Amino acid sequence: MSSFKELVDKGNPIGEVVATDRFFVTVRGLYEAGINNQVLFENGDKGLVWEVSGNETTILNLSGELMTIGMVVVLESDVLKVLVGSEMVGRVITVDGSPLDGKGALLLDSSENVFKTAAPIIERTASDEQLITGVTVVDTIFPVVLGQRVAVIGDARTGKSTFLTQLAAVKSGNRKYVYVLINKRQADVQSLLRRLQKSGAIDQTVVLVANVFESLGQAYIAPYVGCAIAEYLRAQGSDVVIIYDDLTNHAKIYREIALLAHASAGRDSYPGDIFFTHSSLLERAGCFTDSAKSITALPVIVTPDDDITGYLATNMMSITDGQLIFTRENFQEGIRPAVNTGLSVSRIGGRARSKKSQELVKILLKKINDYNQAVEFSSFDAGETSASWVDIKIGERIIDIFKQSPDETFGILQQQILLEAALRAPATGNLNTSLLKETVTALGSKLSTAQYNSQLKALLKIEGLVR
Repeated sequence: MSSFKELVDKGNPIGEVVATDRFFVTVRGLYEAGINNQVLFENGDKGLVWEVSGNETTILNLSGELMTIGMVVVLESDVLKVLVGSEMVGRVITVDGSPLDGKGALLLDSSENVFKTAAPIIERTASDEQLITGVTVVDTIFPVVLGQRVAVIGDARTGKSTFLTQLAAVKSGNRKYVYVLINKRQADVQSLLRRLQKSGAIDQTVVLVANVFESLGQAYIAPYVGCAIAEYLRAQGSDVVIIYDDLTNHAKIYREIALLAHASAGRDSYPGDIFFTHSSLLERAGCFTDSAKSITALPVIVTPDDDITGYLATNMMSITDGQLIFTRENFQEGIRPAVNTGLSVSRIGGRARSKKSQELVKILLKKINDYNQAVEFSSFDAGETSASWVDIKIGERIIDIFKQSPDETFGILQQQILLEAALRAPATGNLNTSLLKETVTALGSKLSTAQYNSQLKALLKIEGLVR
């Protein structure tokens, strides 16, 4: 980036700070400035033009909240830019690109616009390539395709972040991940980094951190900076998955900024354009015709007390192509990941399923529905019929298959054979799902579509599998 003196010598418009109000600075002069322009203060701080009124300009200070009246500011660029580069992969950085991992400075030689207009439909293409998460319940019932926008919604501490780090651990070709942490506590940041390092996912991930001690401006632009990094990596030939953890915090930050700027408050005191703020961000994801590469967006929304009818949650559902709902009830019952199969939706993920997978999912959904009805019926102490007993038995097996620890992942064929074994094993016996998973994990790459049926039959004959 150019230095302050160089910009002044070039004749860029300058202004003088005449008032400060925490993160907001009022500047007189600075003619020709427009909304979202980038400015540079003489002390090196950067700012974002927030509002222009007459000969005064309101600037959001992106670096802090300490500013002196009389300080000079110069217009740096007509768009807010961020330095980017392939060196970011495998690193933990701040919003302004400073490293946090002690691995040395980053030498970045390219820049991307932070606030970019989403590509028009004519530059997009549909995708039917599945994003394999390694999580059985997601890959089989709610598959995600590359370029999709899927909201991850649920109460705090229900395993959303654990699931997302589990997803990043699945290595697939030249895929890259951008993990944006917005207004997180240091303990949460360290916990996530430990999981990424343990699984090796950090090697293909850019972790962008805006912790609770950052300025409001840094936290506000964090998801947009993350998206700019994702767009750069896509342009370099990688499919990119970007995780926004979480947009509930981002919405609260935007509300604080808007209230400080004396903007009119809307529902729940959020600014009236909060829907546009998030939709314009998420619309930058998709599959594109220029390189056939994609950006898949996974925004996280926190729903206190499992209330998915809240303002932000319903906004996100209408913006995205589907949602994975994590519930406190499932989490407390030991179902991990705590995905609720009755509330979650994947609107376009079905196009990635094979014919065999589609048939399997139909059976699974029916068995899960039968299980829920049988459990509800049994709660009335009306007695258990043989049919309801079988429904409960098979339903419990399916749920056991769906339970996965964070370091446990399965390929698509492994997931299918696990579920088919649960469906086909004699209902009169107890299925040892732990042995089943161990056996299927050991088979690994030996599983094949051509020998699928024979391998399934051999699996069901393993001694001790059904007792």
